[in-house]
Amino acid sequence: MVRQINFVKYLATSTAITLITISGAAAGGLTQYERSAGAQGASFAGATAGSGGIQSMGFNPAALGLVDNNALSIGISAIDTSYEGQPNVGGVPIGAVVDPGETSVLGYGYIGHRINESLLIGLGINQPFGVSTEYPLGWLGQFDALTTSIDTVQFTPTIAYQPEPGITFAVSANILHTEIDYTSAAIAYDLDATEFSFSVGTLLDVTDNTTIGIAYHHGFDLDADGGARPTGAPLSFSTNANFELPAIASLGVVHDVNDDFRLMGEAQWQNWSDFDRISIVAPVAALVQTDVYDFDDSYFFAIGGEVDMMQDALTLRAGVAWDGTPTNTGTVTGQFPPIVNPFGTNRSVRLPQEDRVWLSVGGSYRANDNMTLDFGYSYIYSVDDALVNFRNAPAGSNASFDENTHSFSFAVTIAN
Repeated sequence: MVRQINFVKYLATSTAITLITISGAAAGGLTQYERSAGAQGASFAGATAGSGGIQSMGFNPAALGLVDNNALSIGISAIDTSYEGQPNVGGVPIGAVVDPGETSVLGYGYIGHRINESLLIGLGINQPFGVSTEYPLGWLGQFDALTTSIDTVQFTPTIAYQPEPGITFAVSANILHTEIDYTSAAIAYDLDATEFSFSVGTLLDVTDNTTIGIAYHHGFDLDADGGARPTGAPLSFSTNANFELPAIASLGVVHDVNDDFRLMGEAQWQNWSDFDRISIVAPVAALVQTDVYDFDDSYFFAIGGEVDMMQDALTLRAGVAWDGTPTNTGTVTGQFPPIVNPFGTNRSVRLPQEDRVWLSVGGSYRANDNMTLDFGYSYIYSVDDALVNFRNAPAGSNASFDENTHSFSFAVTIAN
């Protein structure tokens, strides 16, 4: 017998609390993994296989099948990113060291309700993509970028079906709202878009001790509208921008070594090659822009483990991940207006990123039969400095950026 609750009340509570915690976009990449404090403690190893409990809905809609009767989870992440780089021309330093990194806050929430033995419904709210960087006016690359903000909020109403215990299939509708704020010393853009997509996933108990999860999230083709104006000018003109966000396929594994110790793994493919450029059109030719990125597909791999202690009241976990960047230093082509520096690269100062490593620790504390507190911390660093040859500056103008990020997450889950 499934205990009944007022699902509408839980849904409203989840939505309201999550929207209150959402403020800004995370620095440190267009893909934002901070959707589960529980899974973050192991660098998101096994997230697709449910290592984050109901919070794993942010990676696999089939994690909804982990709900016994009803569950509500609310989380928040604070992310502090530093990108330090010394602008130079021909190897000669020009101006002070710049650090466009920002401190950001993300919110996420999930709710699930079991209708009967086989059917569940739920909702997830998270921020899967975003970037935020800011440079000082007057720096060497000011005509490439001053501020960059791509900020997203995603709503995922979900339904899951369990034909028998240990097998879950799920599908979600993905509703993504995106806000874009682009400025340079020449032009400022402010746009937003709302688009729809879908995700499908499954959770399978392949043995008594091993669960695998497989998920596919379809990409988004964004058509954003807004305004543009010359920087500092009072006039604004209507603007439209088009770009794509990637499809993502993931595989997760959770294996119980014994009753108290588990090993997890995660692999993700992200179709960032769809993110070729942001094409901006406007009625004034000076405001028309093609911002070339020519991203590559990227991959994310994580391994981790967790151990139960204090009669299962406390779980401690740790993990490491490789986070491949989609950015590259190929020579930029098709840029409009034409670039000043003929050696400008696809890697932009708007996202001065290289391949990264995640080192994470965290845990869960079961305060009582119905409440669990999750916490996670990650230190993220770039394997190499990210070299950016400026586009709209003299030839030989560049900087190498060194990224370091601290990410803290906390979540509360109430379930029965």
